[in-house]
Amino acid sequence: MRRAAPGRAPRLATHRQSVAPQGVDHRCASRVVRAAGADHDGLGALPAFVDDATAHYREAIAGALVAADADDPHWRNFLLHLDNDAEAVTSLLAGMLARREQWLRLPIGMPDVLLRAELEAALRREADGALQRLVNLIPQDLAGSLREHQAYAAGNLDAEGLTPERAQILRTLSGAGGLPMHDATGLDGWRELADWLLVKDEARFRAALTKNVGFPASRRVRPNANWRRPQ
Repeated sequence: MRRAAPGRAPRLATHRQSVAPQGVDHRCASRVVRAAGADHDGLGALPAFVDDATAHYREAIAGALVAADADDPHWRNFLLHLDNDAEAVTSLLAGMLARREQWLRLPIGMPDVLLRAELEAALRREADGALQRLVNLIPQDLAGSLREHQAYAAGNLDAEGLTPERAQILRTLSGAGGLPMHDATGLDGWRELADWLLVKDEARFRAALTKNVGFPASRRVRPNANWRRPQ
C-alpha cells in the first residue's frame, strides 16, 4: 500500500482489499488465480470455501494413509505411538489440519536436534508461565504454614519408617520455604506437593490427613494449632 502524501491520511476505506485479513485458504486461492492469469485458462473450477471442511480433511488423511509406504519410519513411529489405530490417527490429523494456522509457524523442516530444542524451549516457557500464575495465587502466610507442616510430616514419616522418599522431599521443600522453584526446574517438587496435599488424580484437597502423609492419629501435637486445611 502506498504511503499517504504529507498532511493526508491514508484512504483505507477505498483500499480495504489491501488490508483485509486473509486466512491460509484464501491466500492460496488468490495466489493460484494470480499465477494463472485473469482468464483462468487451464485451471478448471476454482476451489470453493466451506464452513466445515472436516470431511475433506478426513478424506485427504485416509488417502495419505493408503498411499503411505509401509516401510516409512515416520509413519511407522507415528502409528505405533497411536497403537496402530487408524481412526485415532485420522481424528488427530484432521484436528491439526483444522487448526493449521496455529502450528504452521513451528520450525518444521529444521534438523531434528534443533527442532527438539525449539519445542522443549516452548514447553519450558509454558510451564514457567503456568507455575508463576500458580505461585501468585498462593498467599504468603499459607506458604509459611506449609513449611512448618512439611517439616512436621517429614519427622513423623521418619519416625514411622514410612515412605522415606516423601520424607526427604518434604524436608527439602520445607527448607526451601514451603514451595518448589517457580519455574520448570521445580516441576517434580510441584508434583510431589500436589500428591501430598490432594486426592489422587483429583483437583481437591484430602478430606483427612493420615499417617501416610505424615500425620498419625496418635500424635496430638501440631506445629501450629491455628492451621486449617485450605478451602
